Amino acid sequence: MYGLTVCVLIPTLIGLGLGSLLRDAESRGKLAWWHYALGGRDARRAWDYMFSCHDAAWMRVYLREPGEGPIAILGVYGRRSWASQSPADPDLYLQEAWPTDADGEVTETALAAGSKGGFWIEGEQIARIEVLHDRNPQSSGGAG
Repeated sequence: MYGLTVCVLIPTLIGLGLGSLLRDAESRGKLAWWHYALGGRDARRAWDYMFSCHDAAWMRVYLREPGEGPIAILGVYGRRSWASQSPADPDLYLQEAWPTDADGEVTETALAAGSKGGFWIEGEQIARIEVLHDRNPQSSGGAG
């Protein structure tokens, strides 16, 4: 029992705790020298860095092939949103989204109708993303 505890249980618990600590520091983008000494690393790509810097923000996502729909989506990236991290291919889920007109602006009609809910965008379809401004991370929705 002693060998199982010393050789398996304790190293496993230390590893899980250290992994959690490093993942949290990496996601915040706030690494100290000791994070690097323990194996932490900076964001691998600009995509990872951008989403690690914004807990909640308004974003305009321009699509590569808009087809019949809008050329851009105005959305909220917040606590109920998700962005993939390296080495996975880029994918984005916005917790709220509004369609835009040809100029990339949301019309009064679309704002009055409210968000249509969450919106998933495959990374290959994203041409560029503009972070319009940070939003209060505690707020949960609505445009305005």
